[in-house]
Amino acid sequence: MNRLLLCSRTRALHLSTLGCARDDAIIQHLSAARSLELYANYIPWNHYLNRQYHFPELEFLWLQRPDHSSSIANEALRVRTPRLRTLRMDMDVVLDDSSLRVLILGFQAMTQERLLYFGTLLQQSPNLTILHVDDCVRCSNLDWSKALLPLSNGPLRELYLLPTVGHTSLQHAPDVCLPYVEKVVLRCSVAIIAPRVQDADIFNAHWSDLFRMLRGLTNAFLLAISGQATGRRYQDARAHKLLFPNLRFLKYEGDVNEKLFTVMDAITAPFAALSLRASVATIQALDTCDHEANVRGTTLAKDIDNLNQLRTMLEERLRSEDVTLDIHSFAEVNSDIHHIRFALFDTDTASRVSTTWNIQSAGIIIDTALHINFCEFTARYGLLVSASHILTAVSLEAVTVIHMPISLSGPREHWRGTIINGAWTRTRYTPTFTDWTFLNALNLPEMEDIELLYQNMERMRNVRELDMTMIRETPTCNYAMLDLLSTDEDSVLLPLLGRLTVRGMFGHPSTQIGAGNWWGQLMKIAAYRPGLEVEFRGNICNCRHNLRTSASLNRLRRMIQNVSVVADTCELCT
Repeated sequence: MNRLLLCSRTRALHLSTLGCARDDAIIQHLSAARSLELYANYIPWNHYLNRQYHFPELEFLWLQRPDHSSSIANEALRVRTPRLRTLRMDMDVVLDDSSLRVLILGFQAMTQERLLYFGTLLQQSPNLTILHVDDCVRCSNLDWSKALLPLSNGPLRELYLLPTVGHTSLQHAPDVCLPYVEKVVLRCSVAIIAPRVQDADIFNAHWSDLFRMLRGLTNAFLLAISGQATGRRYQDARAHKLLFPNLRFLKYEGDVNEKLFTVMDAITAPFAALSLRASVATIQALDTCDHEANVRGTTLAKDIDNLNQLRTMLEERLRSEDVTLDIHSFAEVNSDIHHIRFALFDTDTASRVSTTWNIQSAGIIIDTALHINFCEFTARYGLLVSASHILTAVSLEAVTVIHMPISLSGPREHWRGTIINGAWTRTRYTPTFTDWTFLNALNLPEMEDIELLYQNMERMRNVRELDMTMIRETPTCNYAMLDLLSTDEDSVLLPLLGRLTVRGMFGHPSTQIGAGNWWGQLMKIAAYRPGLEVEFRGNICNCRHNLRTSASLNRLRRMIQNVSVVADTCELCT
């Protein structure tokens, strides 16, 4: 099927077209085009690209090869376009008198022969400033460091090397010196020296390769290490120390295990923010739960030890004496996996912005996934890893404020898939509380969790403010943190607590004053702490059942004087 193309002889026209036409009469009238996106396996296009200066204004060229059975599939295309600046290609191209600035490679397969061709292409592009190599479906074991040597001491500023398979060890790899590179994204092992790098994102390789890559990126301002590479630390790993004098933000994606500890041991830096996206433990299969949703074993005990070790490291790196802790829960709609982010921020900095998630200049973030397990025999839900377990890593003595917000929808967009006329389509939608399967952020009925939560709260003895978001899933909904405080007659937990804020979550049935287990727990807390200030905010029912609400508030005010309600309206009041 031929497509109609816009044709013009006006040289001032910036023409971008999809080259599917086979008609020479159409093609020859496109000589003024500055931007072309075309299928490279159509012979007429190849002919005119080969012709000297037929496209004298061409600056952007996108070459695609959807038909691998093309008669010229193995023939390299010689491009004669003197002003070409950006080339995206998935076929072999030979450049004449190249002034290329941006090169994007989309090969489906990378072999040794193609890697040699890739090196030749880099030699033909001495002015390259951006290099982007997409991931490959098939890839041989390649020495990317050797292939990138033509870029040494060149003007390259951004490097994206995304193949995730087929890379070799860096034990004998040469160093590639990139003196002007500012941004690096590496998904395979490559040894580069980038003294001006600002933003570096590398994959979590085995320790020897990871250390080699880190060694060339020590001037980075932002550093991200991602992936799930395993492997024990080397015996002398602790002896390797790398100074990152400019590092302010470190992001690590992987398990909380010895690999993380090795990285944190090796990096010496004044970084003010640390982000960990971690999976702390895995759920056992339902058919082995033995009629118990929460089956805990030696694996979980090891995870707790790792989290305790992580807390020790965080204490050494977070020097502030006044810290805000955010325990932010994101519910994944219609899913048994939910995310919880634990963030530690300098309280003064956090108070100057609308939300602590805008802060990347000061703080520590742990982003983890909780897997909810369901036992069909007992009809119980359980968490092998709960919020209290991850709280172990951030229950620092420096914490003075605890925020516990809950978001109905997760941090990502939500899509609903449907089949219409035999075709699968996706539509974006906003979840409602009826879609929610999330259990309370710290609703931990198991005694093992309660004991662990007690230990964590006991460490945070300097907390002055506690801000909780309530959800009214059932009238008997129990909050473990409130439950512990309601039984703490001697105020051993959070002894300096002076302000408690209770928030109702919007998009959910209104939190009703005087109703539910949480209210009875709050009354007990007030009896033990007469100097406490209590404030109700958010989706709090203050528009119906006024007599009951007023009576409940009066009983609370007889115990403590400072009680306020900052809620004029409520949502979904029942």
